[in-house]
Amino acid sequence: MIIDCHQHTDWHGRRTEDLVKHLDELGVDKAWLLSWEAIDGALEPWYAHLSIAQVFSAARSYPGRFIIGAAPDPRRPNVLDLIRQYHKAGARVFGEVKLRVLMDSPELIAAFRLAGELRMPVLFHLQLPNANEPYPSCWYLGDVDAVERTLVKCPDTIFVAHGPGWWAHISDDRKAHTQSYPTGRVVPGGAVVRLLDEYPNLYCDLSAGSGFNGIQRDPKFGRRFLIDYADRILYGTDFFDRRHLDHLRSIDLPQSVLEKILCGNALKLVPLAGASGEKAGAARPPRRR
Repeated sequence: MIIDCHQHTDWHGRRTEDLVKHLDELGVDKAWLLSWEAIDGALEPWYAHLSIAQVFSAARSYPGRFIIGAAPDPRRPNVLDLIRQYHKAGARVFGEVKLRVLMDSPELIAAFRLAGELRMPVLFHLQLPNANEPYPSCWYLGDVDAVERTLVKCPDTIFVAHGPGWWAHISDDRKAHTQSYPTGRVVPGGAVVRLLDEYPNLYCDLSAGSGFNGIQRDPKFGRRFLIDYADRILYGTDFFDRRHLDHLRSIDLPQSVLEKILCGNALKLVPLAGASGEKAGAARPPRRR
């Protein structure tokens, strides 16, 4: 079995049927289908509202194919009630969290703690602006320091890290402070490795160019990293290509490692028994008040 832990519908002009066709072509059995909601999204150029209602609709259209991800913006005054209602309706992942606010702000911490109580892993996008980016004001959740503060405050919540602000810190050098997609040899001791070692509630999502770059920029280090942290890494793409899957299959990983990354860890965090995609084809999100 292969589970893609990071997918969206109506993303980059692709509809749900296009996504399902893409998954079929790659031999991917299931996907975590994630929302993206930010109440201030209109203030930044990259925002693409991916509604929770769309996620539930896709799950109804393709029962058994998707695990529902629903992340209402924690700055909503009724967010805790919404999270409980979405979970009751079948949501099993709190994601994608991609907001222009520090990750350990009080509203987010409250939402993350509730997600932990409901056994919903939190998938988040970390990014800071760099000089080489066209929109230097575009940032999400802060830096790795904010991630660590959040891990300390929410020890009972599982977090799945994603984004250039995360993967650039796989190397212990200064490149992560000036480049979103640094290249070249990885210097051991980066924050990604340190935080994985110190916080058992932290996992990684390989998706997008940031995750691919993190494990591919230094092939020898990348392979060793995948083996050493095989229990904490999830396969994901966040797009419609096959480079992640092809790379994982090309570097001679032990079969046990490959199975954990491709599906075992996703199943550990969201078991299929009782998951929304297995039984909630008719699930509907609650109406907002």
